[in-house]
Amino acid sequence: MLFWIAVLAACTICLALDGLLVKKGDTGIEEFNKATHDQRIICLVVIGVLAVIAGLRNVGGTDFNIYRSIYNNAPTLGGFIRDFADLDDRYRTFGVERAYLFANSFFKTLHFSYYGYIFIQALFIVFTTYFALRKYTREFMIVVMVFLYKFYFYNVFISLRQPITIVIFFIMLKFMENRKIVWYMLLGLLAFSFHTAAIVLFPLYFLNRLKLSRRLIIILNIVFLPTLVLSALNVPVLQVFEPILNLEIFATDEIFVKTENLIMGESLNAINWLHTAEYYIIMILLIFFYNSIREANPESDTMIKLFLCLLPIFTLCRNYEILTRIKDYFTISYGFIIAYIANMQKGKYRFITYTLTALWCAFGFLRFVTLFDGGAMKRYRPNIFLGRRLFE
Repeated sequence: MLFWIAVLAACTICLALDGLLVKKGDTGIEEFNKATHDQRIICLVVIGVLAVIAGLRNVGGTDFNIYRSIYNNAPTLGGFIRDFADLDDRYRTFGVERAYLFANSFFKTLHFSYYGYIFIQALFIVFTTYFALRKYTREFMIVVMVFLYKFYFYNVFISLRQPITIVIFFIMLKFMENRKIVWYMLLGLLAFSFHTAAIVLFPLYFLNRLKLSRRLIIILNIVFLPTLVLSALNVPVLQVFEPILNLEIFATDEIFVKTENLIMGESLNAINWLHTAEYYIIMILLIFFYNSIREANPESDTMIKLFLCLLPIFTLCRNYEILTRIKDYFTISYGFIIAYIANMQKGKYRFITYTLTALWCAFGFLRFVTLFDGGAMKRYRPNIFLGRRLFE
């Protein structure tokens, strides 16, 4: 546990340094998103260290061992191509998507061990997140703090397929903004080939047609906030889509079964009320500061839209566990909303914003370490110290 406290303390110190390095009087719209050289160095060092820590992990919940079995069972590229039609039967790969299995086979052909593969993937996930999203704010260390709380453990330590689709989505954002539908859909297909949950990304392209306003955000809240009552009463709201199951639109039986389980499943595994409260605190701040945020930073349009995508998940659909996993495509937006607000503050108000953000993220970060798998992640030991090798 002391290791994670030290990591958190180091990140908090870097957050404070980042805040001090923002140039005074640098309030013009053209300068808003331009981080100083020192700010960029701090961010790169921090995310580099976080990536290495994750890459050298030896824990990650039940999924860690399942993915290790998949990697060890996967063929090299030659076997992948030769036995493509019946990979699951020949190699016991638990039916994972072909693109993910191809990635396993590719690195296995290069003689990477499972530990070598997760090291490379951790670097890919963390650095791609930074380079794909850094243009949206110059105060990226705030985003890093939220990343630690909301993204780091589950999407870098534990899960291996969905995080790939998430960072692909981060890359897709620029094509959504520029209305390049062909490139957006092609990358969407790539993401879908890694994890079928990425099917939700296709309709998101049309967010570029949405015209934001404070009035619209308030109306959306008026519509969705009362649906918290339905979730509190465990009303199975998705069963209204049952007729979809009678349509012959499902490419595979697996997709049909997943859809059926989603629509007809019981509404029981809700998002924690704490997370719902967090979301609405940020929502209130967004509504209050909306006009100032939009005036100071036109690039905020995309992150606000991603933030709004969470509204039905945290209200109407908060009881459906399979849908709550989709929230990880959007929760990074918390950091950007807070960064936009922090940028507009001066003096003690800026200090308060930074302090509250650090305390909130520290609480969530340490809470996860303490509670996940009964505290299995409290003790961190790099796998290379345990005799694990990155290459076979």
